[in-house]
Amino acid sequence: MHFCGGPLEYAVSNRSFGFVVPPDQQGRIGYGSYDDVLNTVEQAVTGTGYLAGGRFSAADLYLAAVLGWGMMIGGVEKRQPFETFAARFASRPAALKAREIDGSLMK
Repeated sequence: MHFCGGPLEYAVSNRSFGFVVPPDQQGRIGYGSYDDVLNTVEQAVTGTGYLAGGRFSAADLYLAAVLGWGMMIGGVEKRQPFETFAARFASRPAALKAREIDGSLMK
């Protein structure tokens, strides 16, 4: 879960502000590069049902929400594994119910 609020968020935020870590300095920042972070996330969500050893956890929901939001606003590049992972959790019954509640409150 720390990866979402740490390296992933920093890499996406820095990129959105046009800050690029020089290649020779990537070892001095907590995430390396934007591409390193996205490649790590892609590896984590590819070929696995869940992040925590085959069991559903809060980490799955957190990462799915971050990826979904990030792709929606353009901060996270759309990759098929990200879209598949985020969609799977966005379609869970509890997520659908939460969106229904949010939608009714927005009126």
